Amino acid sequence: LAVLLFTSGTSGTPRAAMLSHRALLANLDQCAGLVPAPVGGADVVLLVLPLFHIYGLNAGFGMVVAAGATAVLVERFDPVDTAAAIMRHGVTTVPGAPPMYVAWTGADDGALSAAVEALRGPRLLTSGSSPLPPAVLDALRSRTGQTVYEGYGLTETAPVVTSTLASERAKPASIGRPVPGVQIRLLDEAGLPVAEDDPGEIWVCGDNLFSGYWPDGTDGPGADGWWATGDVAYADEDGDLFLVDRRKELILVSGFNVFPREVELALAEHPGVAEVAVIGAAHPTTGETVRAFVVARPGSNLTAADVSAHAARRLARFKTPTLVELVDALPHSATGKVAKGQLRATVDRGAR
Repeated sequence: LAVLLFTSGTSGTPRAAMLSHRALLANLDQCAGLVPAPVGGADVVLLVLPLFHIYGLNAGFGMVVAAGATAVLVERFDPVDTAAAIMRHGVTTVPGAPPMYVAWTGADDGALSAAVEALRGPRLLTSGSSPLPPAVLDALRSRTGQTVYEGYGLTETAPVVTSTLASERAKPASIGRPVPGVQIRLLDEAGLPVAEDDPGEIWVCGDNLFSGYWPDGTDGPGADGWWATGDVAYADEDGDLFLVDRRKELILVSGFNVFPREVELALAEHPGVAEVAVIGAAHPTTGETVRAFVVARPGSNLTAADVSAHAARRLARFKTPTLVELVDALPHSATGKVAKGQLRATVDRGAR
């Protein structure tokens, strides 16, 4: 055992994952097998992700140490100051999270426009922890000529499972393909492989897997070495993966499956929406209904009715939110992932 790292707890109570030295080192080797390698000995790597999180600890700091690279430690992310640090230190690799790229591309004021220019310099921009909005990827490409390579991973996998660096090209909203040395399966609820293009739960096998949860190693990989992530994805005709949602976050409306991620992507297309989170809410006739929390872009004059009308044009009726609430901000984890557990807790307290 090397370290105990708590899961993010975005949808429930955090649990301590038992990560061995073998698991941490294995994932460094697996990521080093990507082409191009995320970090090489000549790289200068921005480390602004929190080091108490597996992404910052192993995929960030661990990669720097393993490659003998140079680290630029930044205490906290500020879009202008961090961009200045990138230019000042000649940063070549930026391991990031979606809120960083959203901040760099989401405003037109002079300081931020200049900050975006700093992203022309690095050889590699990566993103993980949560899905990067396709509009942000497009904006960054058009303004800097750079592509952000997305990955998918978990605390329990030390952390990287897939990356668009393993794909032939980085597709918007794709999480790519497995990194070398990691195997995945997409299985249905009966444990059988899903049909082509159908979503299934991601199962992972590799030396980077954790040893179960503290203290007794429960719910770890099975005797065959495979572990169910609880995340749902589908593969396109090229074999590139697209994350659908957490299985536990599935909303059942009159028996029909609604994946919050699909609704969130549709609502995020509205030009007045800065950020959105969707959860299920109890409903007396349909069992559950879709509830959306929306943060409006500054100066947009967005209303809940605008959001509902936009959703109705893009989604099936049972997927359209019946409850839309405009909020000033959404709760986030340390790496920028929306903390839906906190949203549910707030709703539950309000109901009482």
